[in-house]
This record gives sequence, structure tokens and C-alpha cells, in this order.
Amino acid sequence: MVRQMKPKITPAWKALLALTIAAGALLWHLLACTESPMAFSPDGENLAFVTMEPYDPDDMELVDTHVYRLMVLTKAKDLKVIEETTQYMLSAPAYSPDGKQLCYLRVPLLTQKQAEILKKTEPVKPKEIKIEFDSTQDPKSSESTHPAEPEIADLTLPPAKQVFEAVESIMSAAQIPAALIVRDTQSYEMISRSKLTIPLSKEGMGLLFTYLLSKPQYSPNSQWIYLPVPYFIAGVNPTKNKMSILAGPVSFGKNKPLFTMAAVSPNGKIIATITGGEEPILGLIQTDGQKTNYRRLKGIPSASGVVWRDDKILVLLIPAEEKDKSHIELRFLHADGSEQKTISVDLPGLKRDDDFTMGELAISPNGRFLAISFLSQVYFLNIDGKLLHRVKLPKETGLVQPTYSPDSQHVAFKYMEGEKDDKLRVSEIVFFTPQGKEIKRCKVPPSQLLQNAIEKQNAALEKKNK
Repeated sequence: MVRQMKPKITPAWKALLALTIAAGALLWHLLACTESPMAFSPDGENLAFVTMEPYDPDDMELVDTHVYRLMVLTKAKDLKVIEETTQYMLSAPAYSPDGKQLCYLRVPLLTQKQAEILKKTEPVKPKEIKIEFDSTQDPKSSESTHPAEPEIADLTLPPAKQVFEAVESIMSAAQIPAALIVRDTQSYEMISRSKLTIPLSKEGMGLLFTYLLSKPQYSPNSQWIYLPVPYFIAGVNPTKNKMSILAGPVSFGKNKPLFTMAAVSPNGKIIATITGGEEPILGLIQTDGQKTNYRRLKGIPSASGVVWRDDKILVLLIPAEEKDKSHIELRFLHADGSEQKTISVDLPGLKRDDDFTMGELAISPNGRFLAISFLSQVYFLNIDGKLLHRVKLPKETGLVQPTYSPDSQHVAFKYMEGEKDDKLRVSEIVFFTPQGKEIKRCKVPPSQLLQNAIEKQNAALEKKNK
């Protein structure tokens, strides 16, 4: 049974969420080499993940253009579809520490009419656009109640310069009433849904960044769920219907600050985030709201390359600034942001067309191994930077989102390949040892839902033309 929540929201929160992202001249190839993150259950038996079909940014803000599927792979053999929809964008999932809950973000997609209203708005000055949606109810449920807005508390701001940079990027704002969904992991029935507001740019980039980077993470006591949404890092307590804005505005990107990322320490006490552009700043935010440390960084880390090795050490993946250089830096920082050491690693065969990349870094829970993915180039290393194995794939394919099992014995990847019209999709989940030996592949069959939606649209169009 879904618990109902009484909404309470402050004027300050409404004003802050009137902000949105101006996508500008962002190049898609900067984001083409990644996918939505995955999550192992605490016992290592289940792997939860979301896929987008086709994997293509074109019109991804529109209903019936992409299928989003939340799936759980059990014991690396049994695949179960938890939610499948063309009406919502689904974010990466996360398990609670006790393994009893699974949460993710659900964002309504736009109708063609809503998209036209959004794109006709001139980006001259900050202006709120109100877009109405149907209820974000469980598609499997007959209930029609709306998720409630949590009570808002606390606000921590980054340095003034970074605030100004973020505000300068804001040109217009569409308020998208998303919902944080929590499900029971035995029955997969919905336990609760909490309303959040997601800013959406005219180009739909807010959805893209949310899909790629917004991975919810639980606090150790399972009371809070921390998640990055465009320009903010929020903490939501679904049981008590409370929300804390831990940092905001927070945005990151080389040419323009466009997206938000967050990495929660294993003990749940610190959230690491990057804000700024050419001269980025590392923010280390205490989740109790008591303190935030800021450190100016040398070099621009990958947005998917900020990972905690343990409670005390944060590791940053920093690609070479020169084009076509194959080396990367692994920068080890203490929890207060001070540097412990930096390791320069040469990755054979790695060549990039641009000096900013979305290379993905994963660290085994025992802190002994690393996996780094650059789509068709994957590297397995020990924690000292010694290369153990390299996997090279055809250009049209890739292994993405490395995710270690809780016992550090396996690392799972999404395998992406091109199919019809050269559109990518996740076709398999592939398991390796930490040393890079392939163990097993599990098929992810294509969805039939999108084809059905397309046929329905075509039939309606033909009927209208007649």
C-alpha cells in the first residue's frame, strides 16, 4: 500500500527550483560513452539496473520515443523486469543497506504539445514555465493519488563565484514533477513515493544528465536517500516526509556547468561533488549539515570518476589535458580534501578526440582493485595503478558502468552494441574477475513496448489523415 504524504514546501525552495540548465553548445560525444549506473544488493545476489532503448538523446524528453526498464538480475542468471515504461525516465537504482528496499527516480516525459510550449519560450531572462502532468502513480497500480512534496530544510551554498557561474547558466525553467520511488525487494510493490521538482532545459539535457548521473544512495541507517538532481544535492527521508538541500546550486562541466554529480562515502557522512568549469572545485559536504570543505582542483576530473575507496580516501580519475594522450592521473585525497598521493598511469591504446571525457572509475569494496572504462577500452588495475588486463572492443560496442560485487570477487559491466539504425542498446550484462578475466554473460532481450507504442502512434496518425 502506498503511503500518502501531506505536502509542505517553502517559497525559497520554489524560487531555487525555478532555476534550470541552459544546455548551450554541449557536444553529445562528451556523454556518448556512458550509461546509467548499476547497483548490487548487499548480499551480492541481485544486480539492479536501468536501460534506455534506443540509447539515443534525440527526442528523449518525449513520451513513446524511448523505453526505460528497471530490471533485476538474480544470481547472474534470472532477469526480472520491475518497471517498463515509455511515459517516464527512470534513474539508476540503489539498494538500502539492509537490502529490503530499492529506490530510484521517476521523471515524467513530455507530450509533443508540452515540448512545443517549452521550446517556444525565449531564453531571455529567468522565467518559470509550468507544465502540468498526470499523476506519477505506479503504472501497475489503479491508485490515482499524487506524490506529495516533502518538507524542505537547510541550504548550503558553494563559494560565491561558483554560485554566480551557475546562475549565469540559467536561462529558463520548466518544472517537472518527478517522484522518488521506494519498492520492497521481496514483492517489488511500491512502499512510498516522494515528490521532487526537476528543472528541464529546452534541449531536454536535464533528463539526460539525470539519467546518466543521478544515482540515489542510502544512508547507513536507511533513513535518508541522497541524490543529485540538476543543480542540487538533496537528502530525502521518505518515512518522515522530510528533505534537506545539502548543496546548491551545484553544477559541473568544462565549457559550461551543466550537470550535477555526487559520491557518498561508505559511512554516509560525506558527499563529494564537483562544481565549476575550467577551474573546478571539489566540495566535501557533511551529511549532518555541519560543515562543507572546498578544494580547488588541478585538472578536470571525469564526472563518472569520483569514487570513495573507503571512508577516509577519495579517488579522482583525471584524464590528460592534452588531446590524444593515453595517460590518466589517479588522485588520492583525504576526506578533508588534502592530497595523499597522485599516480600517473599509462593506458595503452587509449586515444580521445577531446580533452574532456566521461571515463568511468570503479573501486572494489576491499580497496585492492580498480576498473576503468572508456567505452571500447576497458582497463583492470590494482590500487597502485599496475595494469592487470586490458579489454579492447570494436568501436561500435562498449563495456560501461563497472560495478563491483560487495565481496569484491566480481565486477559487472553493461555491454552496449549497435543494432537497427546504428542505435546502441544494452544487450548483455558481463561479469569479470577483478584481474580482468571474463566469467559470464547474461542476455538482456530487447523490449517490445517501444515498437508497440510506435505502431500505436502510426495508427493514430493514419486515422487522423483519413
